[in-house]
Amino acid sequence: MSEGELVFYTAAAAFETVRQMLTAGHYVVMVSREEELWIVNYQYSDTCSRNDVIFMSREDFEEKYCEVAKDGE
Repeated sequence: MSEGELVFYTAAAAFETVRQMLTAGHYVVMVSREEELWIVNYQYSDTCSRNDVIFMSREDFEEKYCEVAKDGE
């Protein structure tokens, strides 16, 4: 799977132009705000479904990953 991140100064560019292009190419898109910038993260999905990708908080990931690693799964 391919993934990436883009950075924009305006919400219009982040929400409309890029979102439309990425979802048309089978990417799942997450938009976030960091200080004065708009961050677009994207990850490829054959079905363009959010169920195929994982966007989660770092704390949740570390907690769940450590649980699985301890159980040996």
